[in-house]
Amino acid sequence: MTPDRLRAVAFWARELSDAEIERACRGLVEKTWAPGATIVHRGDAFDYWTGVVSGLVKISSVSSSGKAVSLAGMPAGMWFGEGSMLKGERRQYDLVTLRESKLALMNRATFSWLFENSVGFNRFLVRQFNERLGQFIALVEHDRMLDGVARVARAIAWLFNPVLNPNIGSSLDISQEELGLIAGVSRQVANRALQILEAEGLLRAQPSELTPLDLSALDAALDSWKGRVSGVAVAGYFAVRNPAHEQAAARLISERTGLPVTCSHHLSSRLGGPRRALTTLLNARLVPVLARLLDSMEAFLAREGIAAPLMVVRGDGALVSAGFARARPVETILSGPAASLAGAQALTGVRDAFVADIGGTTTDIALLENGAPRLDPDGATVGGWRTMVEAVAMRTYGLGGDSEVAFD
Repeated sequence: MTPDRLRAVAFWARELSDAEIERACRGLVEKTWAPGATIVHRGDAFDYWTGVVSGLVKISSVSSSGKAVSLAGMPAGMWFGEGSMLKGERRQYDLVTLRESKLALMNRATFSWLFENSVGFNRFLVRQFNERLGQFIALVEHDRMLDGVARVARAIAWLFNPVLNPNIGSSLDISQEELGLIAGVSRQVANRALQILEAEGLLRAQPSELTPLDLSALDAALDSWKGRVSGVAVAGYFAVRNPAHEQAAARLISERTGLPVTCSHHLSSRLGGPRRALTTLLNARLVPVLARLLDSMEAFLAREGIAAPLMVVRGDGALVSAGFARARPVETILSGPAASLAGAQALTGVRDAFVADIGGTTTDIALLENGAPRLDPDGATVGGWRTMVEAVAMRTYGLGGDSEVAFD
């Protein structure tokens, strides 16, 4: 690494003399990891002080009970691991890349030389330790006391810490999924938290568009859809990273046709373009079907003078408004078995159980775990197609109340 390169990627280099920078450069290398790579496992001997040159990494750990805990996110510009270097201990955390990331690695001999000989480097380390101590004291409060919105706000504040990363600037390229992983919440909670924080004027969440979108072909085709199309699915391959193209296409379709439009980034934050597109297509197909059902239900409630809001069970057992279900009917897949699990828990008070839902033709068996339905981490399967819908994990058997069993 050259001195100019070091000054560009390490803010602490401004504390060093030219001779100290030359010495530091001789002990530094850069290395790139793919997204999702584990750089360090807890318990590994990793003899490098580490800086994030580009990308985003997460420091996390797993408790003895198997619970994963996110400790901090490290964007480009942050340096860490000085405690392990000084104590000569194995790492007490996992280090995982959330996207393709390039790290600068300083070997132990160089770190020790700077620690023993550089006053400027030691001044930096004192500030680093002081800020890090405050960060991890706050982590205890974070884990025990804060709700989802506050966790996301805390995670964002750490990413913009002016002491640990003075070169961060006023904006950061990070997806909702990555922010959720750092804050220890779901992508949906991160999305809702960003909306709340933006409404409070605390931040501005804004996608950036890298490639201009040509909508002329779509615009020319819209007139031919009249009377033939009941709903539209819009899916971009990397829309979860930047939904600008999906939003522009959806806006044009809605303004020109008045048709209901489903965007893939509203349904899932995972990449998996083809499976996300399938999920979006299923949702668009179900929109008019569920709309007719909800219209009938709301008309009945009005005739009977019932003013209560109409709620719908989602595939993970949660209750959502009729408006939510109209926009995302695909999320009601497997809502029947999920409702059975919620009902079983409410009626019995049992928090862990196998629940069998026996209908006329089939029996659905699912697991109630700690008072909540166990969800299928790979998404619900519909007609042999795997979707990205978070729904109850269950097994279905072709045996129900109306089944007839005979012996040959």
